[in-house]
Amino acid sequence: MSDARRIIRRAVLPADGERIMEVFSAAKTIMRASGNMHQWGEDYPSLDVVRADIEHVMHRVQ
Repeated sequence: MSDARRIIRRAVLPADGERIMEVFSAAKTIMRASGNMHQWGEDYPSLDVVRADIEHVMHRVQ
């Protein structure tokens, strides 16, 4: 890991939706390569599931 500062921020939908799904796709590729063939199928999580999860957390964390 580089010494560059990392910034963590809350996701903003719909603006971040495409990037969030890219991260999930990369994670699925890594999982499949390491033998995890069953967690997170091709259609899960969908953007609708991610959106609902983010909204749920946003209501709890203020």
